[in-house]
Amino acid sequence: MKKSRFPALGLAVCFLLTACGVDSDSPLAPPESASVDNRLLGDWVATNGDIIHFSPKDAHWMETMTTSPKASNYSTVANKTPEPDLFFVTTIGNDTYMSMRIASKDEAGPRMKYCFFRYTIAPDQTLHMWAMSQDEMAAAVRAGKIKGTVHENGTMGNPPRTNVDVHLTDTSANIVKFISRHDATDLFDDDNGPLVQVRTAGD
Repeated sequence: MKKSRFPALGLAVCFLLTACGVDSDSPLAPPESASVDNRLLGDWVATNGDIIHFSPKDAHWMETMTTSPKASNYSTVANKTPEPDLFFVTTIGNDTYMSMRIASKDEAGPRMKYCFFRYTIAPDQTLHMWAMSQDEMAAAVRAGKIKGTVHENGTMGNPPRTNVDVHLTDTSANIVKFISRHDATDLFDDDNGPLVQVRTAGD
C-alpha cells in the first residue's frame, strides 16, 4: 500500500472541495484526451490519520475519497456517505495538472466547475501539489490577460491583504496558452505552500 504524509492543510482539505479560490467553467482539456496516472493509485495516509484513496473511474477519469478514523471531523448532510471527487490529468509542457470537477450552484441553477492543481513526483517519491494562486490569477483577470471575474472577500493575513475568489470564464485552449506562457511555480503557489506526500520506504 502507498502511504504518505502531508501537512494538516493538505490533500484532505483540498479534495473536500466545498470551496475553491480559483475555479473555471472549462477544464484544461477535454476529459476524453486524458489517461489515468497510475502513479497516484492506492491509499495515502495523512499525519492526522486520514486516508486518501485514488482509483480509476474509467479510462480517462480518476476519483479520490477521503476517510477519517475520526468520523465526526467529516460530518455529511443527513449522514449520507460522501461521494468521491472526480478529476482527470492533463500535461502542459513538462508539467502535470489535475482538473478537479466540483458542483456549484448560482442564480442559473446547478452547474459543474473545475479547480486546477499542479503536481510533481520527485525522484525520492515525494508528491508535491499546488493549488492555483488567487493573487496571480486575480491580477491576470484584472489586466485582461484572461477572461474571468474577481470577487473580493475582505482582508486576511499579516500584513493584511485582500482575499479574493477568482472565476475563470475563458476557453480551455486560452487557459492552457496562459499557463504555458507563464512560470508554473508562480501561477500554482497556494498560500499554504505545497501539499507534500511522502511514500514510506518499502512501498
